[in-house]
Amino acid sequence: LTPQATPLPQPTGTPAPSPTPITGVIVDARVTDRTWLQVWVDGKSVLAENVPAGQNKSFTGDQSIKMRVGNAGGLDVTVNGVPQGKLGSNGQVLDASWDVGRT
Repeated sequence: LTPQATPLPQPTGTPAPSPTPITGVIVDARVTDRTWLQVWVDGKSVLAENVPAGQNKSFTGDQSIKMRVGNAGGLDVTVNGVPQGKLGSNGQVLDASWDVGRT
């Protein structure tokens, strides 16, 4: 008699989790140099202050987020998980906005 090899059970794969879809707009701001920051979420003012370097701010809106920045070079922005980099140059004042479907 020749012994027969017993097949080993094959491991079953665990399906990779699907990413959670982002609804709305999420803006994460990392302040690298002191800046004035004013923010509106869905048309409502939620922040208006000088923000020191080293702080992180996060804003979540159903429809839109608008920022007025007093030092665009001092703010690194990520929108819906996608890094955008600095909004502008040091000392530059600018307005930026992100809307659902146009991030």
